[in-house]
Amino acid sequence: SGFEPSKYKEIAAKSYSKSTELSPNSLFTIMRSSGYFAESGNVEKSTEMLLNGMNKSGGSVSGLYSSMGYILRYAGFMDESIGVYKKSLVLDNTDLTKQTRLIQMGKSYIYQKQYSDAINIFNSAVERINNHRKPIPDEKFDQAMPYIYLKQYDKASIHLKDVIQNNDEGTWVLISKAYLSLINGDIEEGRKAINSLMKIGITDSEMKYRLAHFYIMLNDENNALKSLEEAVDGGFFCYSYIENDPLTSIIHSHPKFKQIVEKAKLRHELYEQRFGDEIRFLLGTS
Repeated sequence: SGFEPSKYKEIAAKSYSKSTELSPNSLFTIMRSSGYFAESGNVEKSTEMLLNGMNKSGGSVSGLYSSMGYILRYAGFMDESIGVYKKSLVLDNTDLTKQTRLIQMGKSYIYQKQYSDAINIFNSAVERINNHRKPIPDEKFDQAMPYIYLKQYDKASIHLKDVIQNNDEGTWVLISKAYLSLINGDIEEGRKAINSLMKIGITDSEMKYRLAHFYIMLNDENNALKSLEEAVDGGFFCYSYIENDPLTSIIHSHPKFKQIVEKAKLRHELYEQRFGDEIRFLLGTS
């Protein structure tokens, strides 16, 4: 994203496809490629690859579970996502690994409206990560989101400003600027950040979903619905969260919103039919 996004998205697609063609059973290739394919829309292919890797490794590789936890959140399997992350920590419980995976788990807690749990996880994890390295922008950003949902904007602003002031320009800086400006009523600055994000050309469908939040804050219903549909079509079909997200409640009665939710629900159900039993077997809950 950013510099010549179309050109480099094409290079990335060819490179990942070639790597999986040359080494379909390489665990490193599977872990790296699965995230790419999920973020670019093919969550089902990512899941297939990870299940193949888990079967070939006898379920002994922590990173495969961690990658699966990430993909399951896109598919709307929050309980299973949390369970898979917990299982990954049984295999690798070193402090830095644990904290970075707890942050990913915390996102599922937000999607389940467990905001206090998410706050505790994010704040504790970032504090511990500081003992090892500088937290990356999205780790800092995550601390703000539960406070936004709780409408505790003063606390959210602390974390958003931290991202903006302590990092160079980048996607998460722009996302932080957009949220910060819009929750504080600075529409002009919010639009600038959103326009910059649109120029970058976001590929990650979960990240695209945030544009729906921004357009809602701008009272732009049409673009909110458009962004939401693009996120769902792009592979973020976490339908129970989308259906009940308080930050988009203003469009929940719109016929187009209901169509988009039904689209997400259908893909979620097809995913459940295809992978649900095997995923639960991995977790020991089948």
